[in-house]
Amino acid sequence: MDTSTAPPTRQTPLAAWLTALYFLLCFYHFGTVVLTYCIGYPGWPVLRQHLPEFMAVINARMVPFCYLPAGLLVLAAGALGRVGPAWWPRWACGAALGLAVVSVGGMLLLLVPIYHRLALSGATPDTMRHLRLLTGAVLLAAGLHAGLALALLNTWLRGVRRLARWLLVVLVAFGFYGMGTVCVQGQVYHPAWLAVGPTDWLAFRTASQRLFFPVFIVSSYVPLLALLPLLLVRPPGVPLWAVALETACFGWIAYITATYFVPHFQRPLWKIGFSAPLIEALMRDDRLLRGPAELILWALPVWLLVRAARAQAAALARTAAGTLLEPFVSIG
Repeated sequence: MDTSTAPPTRQTPLAAWLTALYFLLCFYHFGTVVLTYCIGYPGWPVLRQHLPEFMAVINARMVPFCYLPAGLLVLAAGALGRVGPAWWPRWACGAALGLAVVSVGGMLLLLVPIYHRLALSGATPDTMRHLRLLTGAVLLAAGLHAGLALALLNTWLRGVRRLARWLLVVLVAFGFYGMGTVCVQGQVYHPAWLAVGPTDWLAFRTASQRLFFPVFIVSSYVPLLALLPLLLVRPPGVPLWAVALETACFGWIAYITATYFVPHFQRPLWKIGFSAPLIEALMRDDRLLRGPAELILWALPVWLLVRAARAQAAALARTAAGTLLEPFVSIG
């Protein structure tokens, strides 16, 4: 995207917040689709005893944590032409809306009906093959949309120094993607675990954990690699205390996960097997011990993004005003 001739314009606070919300929803949506495809689907065919109960929980909890944010993404993408910076190409805004409609529409119109039929027909090989094929198309559209959003995000912060800009872009993109994976894993799949039962538990856990490390763990901690250098190299408008707080929240989550959640919940669920009280305790302690830090990790980057975008827009506006006044200053 060529921004060399872009006019320096000052975005209103509302427009900046709406633009930041679009990026959050875009990367969040991509994270929900990736986790469902890579971690959710492999475990469904092994459920022989309680698949209807399991899918009932999945279908109910996907409404607030997957489908509602996806619908909001379409609205946010549609508003880009009005609230986005004036220098964004119109084709890019149109492409963002088109890809959002394709990925969200495909999910709601093609995938959701199959999710509901699974409770009746079972996760047969033919059904899962058809489901993976359709989800692959949705995932492709969501991935292309996320790639376009990366380009738009980089363009939005075009006035920020390259290193500081890309550190913030990585923090935002992977942070919001991780928000999607964490919300689906914790708010959709953990409650559904209670419906699995002891008979299928170990087979279900084995199948659903094959891609857990690269899809969930690694991507969730990529923002930490951006936060550490951001402590030294920050875009204008991004305060040190905010980056330090974000880093501290990541550190706390890593510490409490390694020292408490893994030995007290994850390992026993592998060794002992299915335990409803243990799963319920996992969900309760997750809300209490990791929930507040996760809310900060997700909310603070939105504020940092708006601060950085408005700071560089204000700097561009001051530069433009100084350029317009130069003839009068020379005369004086």
